[in-house]
Amino acid sequence: MKDTIEFRSIKYQCRWMDFDKSTVLIAGEDLEGELLGEDDKYVSDDAKEIDEMIFFFVPRNILKTSEITLRTYIEKNVS
Repeated sequence: MKDTIEFRSIKYQCRWMDFDKSTVLIAGEDLEGELLGEDDKYVSDDAKEIDEMIFFFVPRNILKTSEITLRTYIEKNVS
C-alpha cells in the first residue's frame, strides 16, 4: 500500500493502520486543508474522492509517531 497521496502534484504522507477490525487510511491535516476551499467545499472532484478514502486526519507530527501514539490520538479524538 502506498504511504503517500498525491494531490495537485504534491505528495502528502499518509499511513495505513488496522483500526476497529479494518485497515484504514490516516493522513495529515495539511492535506485536509488542501482538499477543502475557504467555503469548506471540496476544491475538485478529485479532492472529494481522496477525502472519502481517508478515515481520519491528524497533525503531521502525530502522523510520524509510533502506531501506539497514533492510535491513542485517534481514539481520543474520533467522535
